[in-house]
Amino acid sequence: MNRTRRAQLDKIRIALEDQKAELEAVTDDETAALDNMPDSIRDSAAGEAMEAALDLMAEAADELAHTLDNIREAAG
Repeated sequence: MNRTRRAQLDKIRIALEDQKAELEAVTDDETAALDNMPDSIRDSAAGEAMEAALDLMAEAADELAHTLDNIREAAG
């Protein structure tokens, strides 16, 4: 891979790392909100929806981490 394409991959990697950090911050905020919810609300449909969203956000963060690993490996 030439220097130009390697630099392009590095730019993509940096952008994805920023997005992953932002996703993790949102996930942390949502987790804190869920943790501070009264049990009656947490056990309701709204609480279950928050938990489902948190599971999806964690899965997205894992997939971003995998993508970042692949980009680092491709760039060498």
